Amino acid sequence: MLVLLHGCGQDAASFAAVTRAAAVAREAGWVVLLPEQTSQANAQRCWNWFRPAAQGGVEAGLLMALIDQACRRHPVAADRISVLGLSAGGAMALMLGLRYPKRFAAVGSHSGAVPWSATNAAQAARAMRGGRGPDAKAIQALRFGLAGRRPPPLLLLHGDADHVVDFSNATAAAGMWMHLQPEDAQALSAVQARRIQRGMRHAMDVFDWMEGKSPYVRLVRIEGLGHAWSGGAGGQAFSDPAGPDGLKLALRFFLAVGG
Repeated sequence: MLVLLHGCGQDAASFAAVTRAAAVAREAGWVVLLPEQTSQANAQRCWNWFRPAAQGGVEAGLLMALIDQACRRHPVAADRISVLGLSAGGAMALMLGLRYPKRFAAVGSHSGAVPWSATNAAQAARAMRGGRGPDAKAIQALRFGLAGRRPPPLLLLHGDADHVVDFSNATAAAGMWMHLQPEDAQALSAVQARRIQRGMRHAMDVFDWMEGKSPYVRLVRIEGLGHAWSGGAGGQAFSDPAGPDGLKLALRFFLAVGG
């Protein structure tokens, strides 16, 4: 099952339309769960990733309850769940992976801020611009919570022309995952970056850090992409049809790591 978390200014229906989730998932054989943030919890329907100790934690717990309910109601393998989000949804996806590492086969963020880099809206704005990184005390607490376990495999998709959430958030999130590696874990090996361009779509640079023969962290930098879903449907907000298909890129990664 794939859990898809929408961004600010979206709801589940608009995000499904942007990503073409139904068609892509049906073709690939995935079940998709699309939770929706309420306007009561956030006026812009943002997941509250910048309030990690309070509302963000509550929302993460509610999302896990929805996931558990979906697993009970549908033939979903509980150990084959991945989560991917856009923007605020991307930050919340990473929060879920770090709060509940045993529950996710992999996690991914598309154009998302790095979590635990803010505790209020003003700090969130600075973090999105690249002015704040993850808090050192929060990293220590997360490492303690992981209890010697590696975080789930991580996918990061981000445009280099994103003027809402700076690309440095993606590199900071990758660095965060590296810092959270257990001391006795197998060392990760970096693979030489690959540049890929298909037809007239935006080119992308793919950076992999491998755990044995499987990718563990993958960072995809998409050339010329702003704050929008890569390869999304035309005529939709927060969508760039000219990019490589973000959902297909994600599903390939999740399959490669066993998700």
